[in-house]
Parts: sequence; structure tokens; C-alpha cells
Amino acid sequence: MKVKLIMATFLMAVGVLIACGGTDSQQSSKMPPPASNESVAAPVETSDYVAPTSTLAVTAAGELEADELGNLSVSSLGDTLKYNSDVISLPKNTDINVIFKNESVGLEHNWVVVDASDKDAVLADAIAAGPDNEWIKPSDSRVLAYTKLVKPGETDSLTMTTPASGNLVVICTFPGHAAGGMVSEITLK
Repeated sequence: MKVKLIMATFLMAVGVLIACGGTDSQQSSKMPPPASNESVAAPVETSDYVAPTSTLAVTAAGELEADELGNLSVSSLGDTLKYNSDVISLPKNTDINVIFKNESVGLEHNWVVVDASDKDAVLADAIAAGPDNEWIKPSDSRVLAYTKLVKPGETDSLTMTTPASGNLVVICTFPGHAAGGMVSEITLK
């Protein structure tokens, strides 16, 4: 009985190895190399990892920020309901060129800036606006900046002037996406 159990385990392991495409030397890593010589734990393979498509400016606190030219590269994270950063740090009273890439394979997304206090009302009005208006109420003064509804793999851009103050958030107004986690905070510095 023990021999049969060992043999069955061996055959399952061989089957898994064959199904995965061979040995480790034949597989490419999904995780990028470390950015520095600091000690890093062994990467964990995940199917949700999406390699960045552009260089991103990131603060020491892990916040996404515009580069020295005022360009901000943002994206969705694969087919998750997430942007590539939960916090974006932007200078006050500055023109920012936002480049938004939809990294999803099957979901449409947009990048909409509103005051945090208006978030729920803007999302409710987005549902009423419907798909013909790309899930944004036409001429909504509460919407400070937005991209079009971007199809999977595509990019849109916008130029916005950051305000002097405010509690801003970025939301995806496609129904259910913000509720699912597609929200980023903007801090003004």
C-alpha cells in the first residue's frame, strides 16, 4: 500500500511538472528584479502580477507622484479593481499631464478626479448617466478631471490643474468598480 501511495504521489508530481511547462529553468519569472542591492525575500509567483509599462515616480512613502516634467503615469492593475497606487502625491496649483493605461484584459476603466465629499453622489449620477455617457454625468461640475472610458490595453491622457487645497480622490465610475476598490487618494503638497 505504501509503495502505491508513493508511486501515485510521484506520478502526480510529474504530471504537474509537465502541465506547468517543465522545469524552473524553462520558466520565466513574473516578478521584476529588485531595484537596489537591498535584501529582498524570495518573490512569490502570482497570476495577478502586471509588469509596469512605464517608469513611475514613487516617493519614499510609496506614493505615486508626477515626475519633474509634470507627467503622471497611472494604470489599472490587470483585471483587479485597483489602480497602480492607493495614494498619489501632487503639487498644489500645478498643471499635471496624466497618462492612464488600462492594463485589464477584459474590463473598461476610467480615471475620474473628484472631491472626496462628492464621491458617492458622483458615482450615483454616473449610473444614471449610463454607458452612452461613459458613466459620467454630462457637464458635472463636481468632476474636476477625467479620462474617457478606456478599453482594455488602451491609453488616454488629460491635463489637469491641481487645486490649492482639497481632499481629492480618483475613482472609476464604471458601476461597481469604485465599490470594489478602484479608488486612489490624492494628497496635495
